Amino acid sequence: MTLAHAILFVVLSQPAGVRVCAPSECEAHAHEFAALCESVGRQAGVDPWLLCAVAGRESDFDWDRTNAAGDFGAFQLNPRERWGKRARTWCELQPEQCHLAQTVEAAHLLRFERGRCGSWRGALAAYHRGKSCTDARGLEYAARVMRVRRELRGRV
Repeated sequence: MTLAHAILFVVLSQPAGVRVCAPSECEAHAHEFAALCESVGRQAGVDPWLLCAVAGRESDFDWDRTNAAGDFGAFQLNPRERWGKRARTWCELQPEQCHLAQTVEAAHLLRFERGRCGSWRGALAAYHRGKSCTDARGLEYAARVMRVRRELRGRV
């Protein structure tokens, strides 16, 4: 099984009322998600499974999710921060590339935080908590993302 199949399994396991796609569209949704995570992740030096796990944790793979704070997209990028601003602008100028924009900016943010924090665990904590590589709630988030990654890999 591939990353796309693992995502498809997760998406189809969601209750119908919260599922991000109609059953007939879920396979294409999962394949697009996996293809973007694989190509962007490899180019950015981020494990594609980890990149997809962030989206799974943040939005249940929902490209259109926006939370109360205004964080948007599958990766819940903050539109007030550099990465979110770039993704938002890219989405506004080229809506057909919005999924790519979200994935690229999330990968670049993770890679940047990995370099700054020295570990993927710290990078995930900073991704979640905004700069702190060691914040307790950020480290809890990192553990949850790593669990999602293991669950995705376990579907292979």
